[in-house]
Amino acid sequence: MEEKNNLFLIGGTGRNVGKTTFACLLIEQLSQKNDVIGLKISNIKPDDSALHGFHENKLQDDFEIFEEKGEGDKDSQRMLKAGASRSFFIRTNDAFAEKAFRRLLAQIDNNSLIVCESNSLRKYVKPKAFVMVGDIDLSKKPGAKAVFEMADFVVGAMDIAGFNKIIKVLDS
Repeated sequence: MEEKNNLFLIGGTGRNVGKTTFACLLIEQLSQKNDVIGLKISNIKPDDSALHGFHENKLQDDFEIFEEKGEGDKDSQRMLKAGASRSFFIRTNDAFAEKAFRRLLAQIDNNSLIVCESNSLRKYVKPKAFVMVGDIDLSKKPGAKAVFEMADFVVGAMDIAGFNKIIKVLDS
């Protein structure tokens, strides 16, 4: 498994637990001294009832990479507002998450820090830190079960004080 010491990975045990809030707080802090790239990877799964964002359309290839340019409320747009110099959204089938990530790496500066929201990428890459956000009840998001034990930090859903404690450690 390849180590990526410029990658901060954020996973979650469910929807609406604060993954993007944590990512944006981390970007705000890190971007004060570093170039930071924001990234959200969404896996398209059959029978996925939690469709949002670009998921309305079927995937045309193994993956699609979008670079955010405008303002809005999508997670990857919020990362730009938080201070990321660039922000990307990858839609992929789980089997192609690593391939999509590698394609993105070829498009960005190797000296940039990457703050990425994804559970599945942890199966392929060892980041500088992997933070799992949410409840211990892993039944809400089965994909979290596969990587939960790999987390360097676990923090409760929308625990802003906990988020800030972890960010202080990550930024030291």
